[in-house]
Amino acid sequence: MKALFVTVVFISALTSVINPVLGQGLAFVSNTNAVGNGPSSVIAVDIKGDGKLDLVCTDSKDNTLTVLTNDGSGGFVSNATYSVPGVNPACVTAADINGNGKPDLVAALFNNNNGPGELVVLTNDGSGGFVSNATYTVGSVHLVSWRWMSTVMARSI
Repeated sequence: MKALFVTVVFISALTSVINPVLGQGLAFVSNTNAVGNGPSSVIAVDIKGDGKLDLVCTDSKDNTLTVLTNDGSGGFVSNATYSVPGVNPACVTAADINGNGKPDLVAALFNNNNGPGELVVLTNDGSGGFVSNATYTVGSVHLVSWRWMSTVMARSI
């Protein structure tokens, strides 16, 4: 599974994405795609198994994850929005959790009231969609710890 780290400046939408073009060096593509309220992190991962990197964004104020599918010409189209149980998804990573060869999503939910946080696992249904699989309660941690954990998880893939 390929992973690409994307640096994005959020205002109210995903506005600038770096897109590698095989055999042609690095191409810069700018397009705007609506995502949910409070976007806080984004990952690039091949969700559908078509060889194209798609984007998954956490929407902390809507308690959702937004999937933007790569259209094959350097742009992205809105694919789906998934509700997560709990509040404030702060970061997300992708890994093959259930061993079926398809990337699943793990979202870290940050509790603003110093209560326990949660990890939510959404498994890939095989067609590029996701179903809620499990929620794990974890101890109280600061937001910086969630971001560090997401970075470590993404780099281990």
